[in-house]
Amino acid sequence: MKNVLLFKITKDEYLDDILDGNLFMNTYNFYRKTEEKINRGDKQEGVASSYLADSVKISITNSEGKLVPIGGLINRINFMYPFDHQVNIFCMTLFELNFLEVTNFNFKLDKRFCGFGDKAILITQPQEFIDRITKSVNGKKSPPCSNKFFDKVDYLANEYSGRIGCFSKLEEYAWQNEWRLAILDPARIESEPIVLKIGNIESICRVFETESLARHSVKVSLNETSQ
Repeated sequence: MKNVLLFKITKDEYLDDILDGNLFMNTYNFYRKTEEKINRGDKQEGVASSYLADSVKISITNSEGKLVPIGGLINRINFMYPFDHQVNIFCMTLFELNFLEVTNFNFKLDKRFCGFGDKAILITQPQEFIDRITKSVNGKKSPPCSNKFFDKVDYLANEYSGRIGCFSKLEEYAWQNEWRLAILDPARIESEPIVLKIGNIESICRVFETESLARHSVKVSLNETSQ
């Protein structure tokens, strides 16, 4: 994984745990129901497919055995996975830089990230970080969909109707540039968080104040040999 900026935005109270390599993973239910005021709740989180209401017709069978259309549908109609309480996710932010034609540029975080937490952990060796995750999950965990544990989130048009899945969201969240890790535990009955242990990461990261990265530009220099 070359020429990327991989961040974990978190609250100060969770910083030491993450630096110690404990990746706290909450369920779809948590992220969908969270009521934090700033940019966190996503009603489409964990949705298998989502359709604009005007593109869907739903009918029910009445007492006479006839199909009766249901009216008054608004916004979106969501179809959920039956196992969303068994899927845990760990969300990060990834900026791909390979498309840039310059090797030196100024970088600044979107101010909305300040609502995610006051600390920004920059992974300075992203491939090492990914390798540790891969080692931790291989043979021990199950991927929830698409036969993969992690990927960059694909953003769909807000007018989109159709399958969404684990690694897609609507474009209103595109500013987050999300990269996520997702794990399925098919034996679990209740919705509960898990902790994935990958070993101490202090040697492969740096910690910044989120507000500082959102307020001030940081100069980034790419290695030209890796372009």
